[in-house]
Amino acid sequence: MLKFLKNLLINVFAVLAIFITIAVSIFVIIGFVLSSDSRGCMKDSEAANYVRSLSQDRLKKLFEDMDKYSAREDLPYAGYYVHHENGLPPEFQDLEIGRVRPRSKNIMVEGCFDHYLYLRFHTSENGVKTITMQYGEHDIETEVVWSSE
Repeated sequence: MLKFLKNLLINVFAVLAIFITIAVSIFVIIGFVLSSDSRGCMKDSEAANYVRSLSQDRLKKLFEDMDKYSAREDLPYAGYYVHHENGLPPEFQDLEIGRVRPRSKNIMVEGCFDHYLYLRFHTSENGVKTITMQYGEHDIETEVVWSSE
């Protein structure tokens, strides 16, 4: 009887190990398939080129809108998501973006597997306002896309 239980336990663990291996493999494959449809988060990606295609007037207005929202007190803690029930605020709905975080003064344009393409909003000590685009995976690069100077 003890030998039977021992063999049963070994077989159960073997089946579990096979199941876990198959499940992890499926998730990895699905992750690669889904990320291949992504617009990308690198320097020459579709998302980066989209940001560069925005007019200077639109970027200036975007800075003003972010300033306005970041001063509000009734902000959702995690910001606004395009796929959330409340969606993006009207001022940002014309943009192809995923998330607006006024508290952090950034916009996530695109999310990739483990890195992102962000717009970050800064005002320097001498009052110069800038929007920078950050992209890349391990060597994160920064590019100024708009400046009030």
